[in-house]
Amino acid sequence: MSGNYAEEIPLLKKLLKTTAFRFVIIRYNHYSIVTKIQEDLKTLFPEKPSINIDGETTNFKNLFEVYQNLDGGILYLENFETLLRDQTRSTGEPSEAMKVENARRHAITSMLNLRRDKLAKIPNALIVFIASSAEERFMKIMMEKMPDLWSFRSLFLDIEEKIKPTGIGRSATTETSRGLSTPSITTNKNAAEIRKLEQSLRATKEDEVALKLTIYPQLTDLLFKDGIYDKAIIYFDEWLEHAEEKNRSGILVDKGDAQITKGELIPAKETFNLSLLLAKKYKQKNKEGICYSFLGDIQKDLGDLEGAMNLYEKYQQELIELTDQFPDIPLYKSNLAISYSKLGSTHYSMGKLDKALKFFQERSRLGKELYEAYPNNVSFKNGLAISYEKLGKTHSSMGKLDKALKFFQDETVLFEELY
Repeated sequence: MSGNYAEEIPLLKKLLKTTAFRFVIIRYNHYSIVTKIQEDLKTLFPEKPSINIDGETTNFKNLFEVYQNLDGGILYLENFETLLRDQTRSTGEPSEAMKVENARRHAITSMLNLRRDKLAKIPNALIVFIASSAEERFMKIMMEKMPDLWSFRSLFLDIEEKIKPTGIGRSATTETSRGLSTPSITTNKNAAEIRKLEQSLRATKEDEVALKLTIYPQLTDLLFKDGIYDKAIIYFDEWLEHAEEKNRSGILVDKGDAQITKGELIPAKETFNLSLLLAKKYKQKNKEGICYSFLGDIQKDLGDLEGAMNLYEKYQQELIELTDQFPDIPLYKSNLAISYSKLGSTHYSMGKLDKALKFFQERSRLGKELYEAYPNNVSFKNGLAISYEKLGKTHSSMGKLDKALKFFQDETVLFEELY
């Protein structure tokens, strides 16, 4: 499975190796993640009985009886997000049938909260699944509806199946928040403009290189945005043939990003290595850093966390030097913050929580500096919110629930201001 599954799931597996009460919340962006987790845990823990219950149809009595009868097993509660919201008509008032349904939902959340001590005495794992398409403020709602059970939380995972992003060169220079990604599809939104640019390109004489070089960036950008990656890569190659060597590193970055989006990791790795060589040749340190970041992402997707770590460390070093040299350019400080985030996430995946925490703290420190200097910058506010989430998740995994709760609350405040 692509995306961050390989990064997130080892901590869950490690947690379940010890027979004890575990309350795990898993947010996912594609249902295949739910089945994949259940299959993998069944393979890893064949001795553990497991039962799957649908939050849309069960009641608390059935749920609790099943839980009590498990013997050191795993209870999967799907569609948990439905229990966190009430049904209403368009007028805002519930019908009589809706009132009955809402009572069922309230009974489950309130009784889970009231019986948390009883739950905790039974060495089962309660794993609840929440779809990322659901209410974005689900953590706040859970804290309000189930404050006592929330404090028993063992682990929160946000797992995404890799989806095609829109935009070029983002992986090295941006962070995404949970639940904010949208699948990329071939939209043909820019079809008319693409045809126009292609016609202009065909009408351009071979020796009119300067004109070609103004068309290729526009054309490849629109093709990427519309999800037409194969054609974009063809034009990237044409563009490279006409571009000066010193300008090719950036073009190769965009081409490699398109290849990653298509899932062509090995060709993308070759593309970024070539881009890195050119960036070093022409002393383009920012592009060097971007290449290291993308190459680290590729190694992580290939399952090589140690290799990813080494590349992220090189990315970090490039950004430290750039930030020292150009302290007034916020982009470099922002990218340095992201390098800390990538290092923290990799240490987290390797189970090195103390080291992960230190990197996430550095990421948060820089995020605060950027947000305070540029309070109207949405990207910086979003980045700071994400840093709080990572700190909260790490503290939670370390068993420091009070600290984790504070970071999740701070994160919620920022996201409420954003959305």
